[in-house]
Amino acid sequence: EEELCSEIERDNRTLVKRMTEIMKRPGIDTHNESKSKSLNKEARQRELLRITEENQKLLKRIHSRQPTYNHLSWEQDREKSEMLCARICTYPYRPRTTAEKNLYYYESP
Repeated sequence: EEELCSEIERDNRTLVKRMTEIMKRPGIDTHNESKSKSLNKEARQRELLRITEENQKLLKRIHSRQPTYNHLSWEQDREKSEMLCARICTYPYRPRTTAEKNLYYYESP
């Protein structure tokens, strides 16, 4: 087993030495300096420009419109609802029982 390990170590050193020599040679470019270039870069830029222009037009239309909801009316409705809720809390609804209805019916002339 030791022989096998020593043989592997020797082979590894040989490979490292050969790789070092190859990388030192001037004829081989070891650095990949090329950048990946998109084949449809211009088309994507045109599409982005078109979408941006459409978005700007839409934003301009939105800002130029008057609101269709009347917030003052909403506020008045809210105040009215709050008053009704306060009245209900002060004088809660209590339906009469059948006995109370009959009593009222027989007492009135």
